[in-house]
Amino acid sequence: MTYVNINTDAFYEYAGSSNSINVVNNIFANSGYLSNWNNVSKVDLAALQAASGKDVNSVSSYPSFVSSTDLHSVSPWLNAKATTVASVGDDIDGQARNVSTPDIGADEFTPTAPAPLAGTYTIGGTSPSYATMAAAISDALLRGVSDTVRFKFRNGVYTVHSTLLPISGSTPSKPVIFESESGNSANVTLFYAAAAPESNYVVQLFGADNIWFQNLTLAGNQTPGATYGLILYLSCGVENLKVQNCMFSGTPSTSSTNNSHIYANQSLHTSLIITNNTFTNGGYGVYLISISNVFASGTQITNNTFTGQGWGGVYLNYQDAPMVNGNTITGAGQRGIELDNCNNDLQCRQQHLCQLRWRLCLHRLHTGRHRHVEL
Repeated sequence: MTYVNINTDAFYEYAGSSNSINVVNNIFANSGYLSNWNNVSKVDLAALQAASGKDVNSVSSYPSFVSSTDLHSVSPWLNAKATTVASVGDDIDGQARNVSTPDIGADEFTPTAPAPLAGTYTIGGTSPSYATMAAAISDALLRGVSDTVRFKFRNGVYTVHSTLLPISGSTPSKPVIFESESGNSANVTLFYAAAAPESNYVVQLFGADNIWFQNLTLAGNQTPGATYGLILYLSCGVENLKVQNCMFSGTPSTSSTNNSHIYANQSLHTSLIITNNTFTNGGYGVYLISISNVFASGTQITNNTFTGQGWGGVYLNYQDAPMVNGNTITGAGQRGIELDNCNNDLQCRQQHLCQLRWRLCLHRLHTGRHRHVEL
């Protein structure tokens, strides 16, 4: 069976219930949590398996439906992964089930996708692997990955408005990396001028994990005072995101959160690393709010340069032991760094903060261990 949900848990289950699940399922959700067991949310399949002792042979993969109205899956990650049920000889279309290795879900199918991606691929330019970022993402969603994947952009300016969903096979040690082929961030620009709230991003990470952006320029709406101009939008739970050696160009003359460079609001994010980047203009450089009852962990914002934000350089809320070290923030309209509801081993060290109304603002910090704050 395939459980799919958007913006919420795929299913709720209680120990001892008559319908406790212990078969082979595909359990997939684009949210901060995969499921809820005994009224406790579980972030991924491993956590559900550990708590319940069930679904030991299940998978969690994007189902790759044919379309929004044709829910036949074409995902190779669901092919031949189920177990035989003697009383079920055919599928929803009346076609015979494989007698030894049936597919997960209501349909028995033969996937046509090539092998999972691994290695280096190019985007744009002459004879690329993919003409656009959207084409690369679509192929990765279908095929998944078996090792680290590098999507290298050829030199140029690309109009991009892409959404990244969870990619099967990716792990912290097998990330999906978007970078410039030249290694020079000035040679590749990913740009989008948002004009409405539902399209307010250059790239949206919609529950996508294990993604890196490096050696790129990312630019939002460049019209001074524009209403919308988010660049990287994190939603529905994002883990192991790394952004390094990039240049961000935001909307001039704005102090709105709608014009932040990296933005999450009421979205769980863990192991987020933002390092060695430059952020220019926009309302905020980095604006991250996790969930009030589950604090984000592993946030590191280090050695970045922020210039000319209309309101603030860095704003963090609901964070466990964040690290905000070695940043230079100049000319923000209101606040350099603002930390709210940050717990435990908070680090805020060796900043260079100037031309600011308030350099550092701390609110509701709760710690039973250590707190390191120095400018």
